[in-house]
Amino acid sequence: MKISKFLLFFGFFLLLVFFSFFALYQNIDPDFGWHLREGERILAGGAVNSPDEYTFTMAGYHWVNHEWLAETILASFRINQLWYLVEIFFALLVSVPFFYWIYKLKKWEEWILVFLSFVFFLNYVAIRPQVVSFLLFWLFLQFLIFRFSDKWKPKYFLP
Repeated sequence: MKISKFLLFFGFFLLLVFFSFFALYQNIDPDFGWHLREGERILAGGAVNSPDEYTFTMAGYHWVNHEWLAETILASFRINQLWYLVEIFFALLVSVPFFYWIYKLKKWEEWILVFLSFVFFLNYVAIRPQVVSFLLFWLFLQFLIFRFSDKWKPKYFLP
């Protein structure tokens, strides 16, 4: 019985997502609690930039909350008991770039190299706003690769 290429890649994608879920439960961001608390405070009607309430050394200091949108989104999902969607999103966020790279590769030796990179990257995966920048960096990298390939048609990006 021959396994189709689609089933092989789909199974491999599910394996990457499973490993990502496992890493999300193993790695916890040390700042995760106050990210959620700050998001809840913003949703309760607080200002985005407020005095520091979380540290005793800088109490009352006005700080710039540059992650306010991510904190608000995370808190709203937690309040509405939709946390499983956040876990799915972050598992996909980590898995999709690596799966895309593996899908584009031709040799199995390259697959192993990318898979090992994925396994090492899992040490840094957690539900945290900084992980979104990994996906944005990957999208930017794909844009640059596409831009400097022969397929680039600038007329598609003009208004």
